[in-house]
Amino acid sequence: MRTSSAERGFTLVEILIALLLVALISGSSFLLLSPARQGAALAAEARDLATWLERGRARALVQHTTVELTVVPVGPVASGLSEKMPRHPVSLEGGQPVRIAFHADGSARGGVVPLGIAGRRSVVTVDSITGRVRIEERVDAP
Repeated sequence: MRTSSAERGFTLVEILIALLLVALISGSSFLLLSPARQGAALAAEARDLATWLERGRARALVQHTTVELTVVPVGPVASGLSEKMPRHPVSLEGGQPVRIAFHADGSARGGVVPLGIAGRRSVVTVDSITGRVRIEERVDAP
């Protein structure tokens, strides 16, 4: 007996298999993109920290005073800066506070702020002579 065109279509089993395949592919892509998302969070934290430090340096230059900044594991604090730095899920490696002071002439009591997440590291450094802030990104070997 012939079936009419209205009776053709997909069976429930075929639809369930297709949905299962879509779920597996999307789940595996989520796992593959997770390290990229962590790397982006680390880069954002390093940029935010560098910007925050540069604002401290600018404040010291404009106000002709010393501005002291302290980066602590729970987030940076400052004397002389009213704004707070945004936080991302990144850890301050070593767990010890890092104190950096910017002087009126642009120089600084230099410092190194190591940040890390999931095998990736960024190091924000302040040059003691020029007071310039820079970011070095590193990926640790597995």
